[in-house]
Amino acid sequence: MKKVFILFVAVVMFFSCSLPDMVLDQSGDLKGTVPGTPGKALGCASNTFIIDMGNGILYFSVTLPSNQQYVEIFVRQNGIQNVAVNIAGNGRPNFDGTTTYTFIKWGYSIGDFVEYRFYSYLPVSPGVFTPGPIENIWLDYKYGVYGESVEIDTAKDANLVESSYGLGYVADRNFGDSATIDFAGYHYVARGIAGFNLSSIPAGALITKAELRYAVTARMGSTNYVNLGLVDASASWQENSVTWNNQPSAGDLGNYEFTLGAESSIDITDVVADAIGNNENEISFLFSDPSGMTNGMIASRENTRYRGAYLYVEYK
Repeated sequence: MKKVFILFVAVVMFFSCSLPDMVLDQSGDLKGTVPGTPGKALGCASNTFIIDMGNGILYFSVTLPSNQQYVEIFVRQNGIQNVAVNIAGNGRPNFDGTTTYTFIKWGYSIGDFVEYRFYSYLPVSPGVFTPGPIENIWLDYKYGVYGESVEIDTAKDANLVESSYGLGYVADRNFGDSATIDFAGYHYVARGIAGFNLSSIPAGALITKAELRYAVTARMGSTNYVNLGLVDASASWQENSVTWNNQPSAGDLGNYEFTLGAESSIDITDVVADAIGNNENEISFLFSDPSGMTNGMIASRENTRYRGAYLYVEYK
């Protein structure tokens, strides 16, 4: 397993302006206005952002189209509101006529779920919520969970062989120590199964990218496609006992093109995200030949020459 730290200071920015010269009043009615015009409600925020400064400290910021009489920040920590503060006195004018308001809070721990929003108004103008347009819309951030990537090598794999010219019918024989996991349908009927341990991904992590990476090191036949199946989460199998006849059931994820002799990848972001969301500790895949005319080989974890299949996952 290889783990890479991507970002030291986390900055999350939300651009909430799609109509910079329009505002919504508290009733939800859309009103036209020019941001910065005296006596008018502020327009939508040009941006809000949060900076994770480490040591349990978060820095909140919102930039509004003009100087406001009142700007209140609301913050919830793990679902409990613990901040409702007027930060109008923390405003800093910008060269373009906008004003930036900031707020700093201590006391966060890794994994804390932080939600925040702003409320502001000018004299004789309706108040405006940011991000809005209604009151109960919050931006959120998970403290201390930065963007990271991890490579997860195969934890277990096996070649599942039904029959071949050389071996005959061997559907009850285990090939867990094979140097390759094969997908074959031409004079050789086999599937490869590979399982991965997900414990290196934190519970509740947001999966932003996930790929199954593998290399087909040998192929006989005329097609460069492999079928990928997702093994049922409830199924249990062991490398030293799984066979063609007792292989676990799997759902079809589709056919994917590969490049012979080079690393290929399959996007499995949604699959891994679902697994993490369901608190699953492992995930397994089946490789098979979709054409019945191709025999391909992927290095197993026992292979001493090539790297086996592995997962590449980015999360925060």
